[in-house]
Amino acid sequence: MDLILQKVVIIAVVGPVCEELIFRLPLIFTKRNLLIAIVLLVFLLNKSDIPRAIVLSIVIIGVGLFLLYYKKFRITEFLENVWKNHYTFVFYIFVLLFACIHITNYRDLSFIQYCLTPLIVVPQLIMGIFFGYTRVRYKNGLIISIFMHICLNSLSLLFAFRLNPDS
Repeated sequence: MDLILQKVVIIAVVGPVCEELIFRLPLIFTKRNLLIAIVLLVFLLNKSDIPRAIVLSIVIIGVGLFLLYYKKFRITEFLENVWKNHYTFVFYIFVLLFACIHITNYRDLSFIQYCLTPLIVVPQLIMGIFFGYTRVRYKNGLIISIFMHICLNSLSLLFAFRLNPDS
């Protein structure tokens, strides 16, 4: 596949789908949603080393299934209570994590720029709140937030290519 087309597909489609599954899917708590998000996050954080990512993902799935389904540990009950009694906190933690992961979009930041990262990620904070609200408010909220995220990234790419056609 052409390198530019590959980047477009990753940035405009694959990235948004993965990010929505990691940061929006678990907003509605189920064991499955949480496991999918964790495994996908582990896989993406280790994407430069695919064999390691696969092994870590398998280990996470095994340990996660054991912890979530082994009644003696009561982890599922604990997490359900956290989601039920502190949902606002859970929601904004996912929003903050979503924004923070986007700091990795920038390379070779100076010390001053690192200090300004809260301002740099304001758009992602706003998107995280909006997409998260969409996820929990509407029946097909996850599909809607994925579609909106794809549209937003595609629009951003279009502007980037218009401003710098050589990129």
